[in-house]
Amino acid sequence: MTSLLQPKSKFLTVNALRLHYLDWDNAVTPPVVCVHGYTSSAQAFNAPSRHLQDRFHVIAPDVRGHGESAWSPAGEYQFNDQVSDLAQFVDQLGLLRFTLIGTSMGGIIAMAHAGAHPERLMRLIVNDIGPDAEAGRQWLTVAKQCPSWQAAARRTSGNLR
Repeated sequence: MTSLLQPKSKFLTVNALRLHYLDWDNAVTPPVVCVHGYTSSAQAFNAPSRHLQDRFHVIAPDVRGHGESAWSPAGEYQFNDQVSDLAQFVDQLGLLRFTLIGTSMGGIIAMAHAGAHPERLMRLIVNDIGPDAEAGRQWLTVAKQCPSWQAAARRTSGNLR
């Protein structure tokens, strides 16, 4: 049975922006990083986190310009900016390998991160990626041509290792 604990609200500075995240504080369990969609925030993962917190260390950042995270003064909101934020975020937390969950926009960020850093992921879980999202369409097209999700992620990120 899971408890109804609340996450700890924390901040890190990533790419010169103050990013907020929720930490469900179970560091002795495998880490799971959850990236929210465009119209959401880290709070979107509160309900699933309550069910996972006894088995996983759930961490949910607010993407730049969302929730309690800072806005980019230069208006930098491309997926590459968000993927860079995620990479620095997990580096600062010392997460060498983790499960990455992305919903909608967070799913596109997660797929791009997987392509750039496949060796860091234990699992990749994406949902609610609209058919009109270019990265999502590209992912599905390439995935059909590749032997594994890791190979597809590398191809869609432009990393042809």
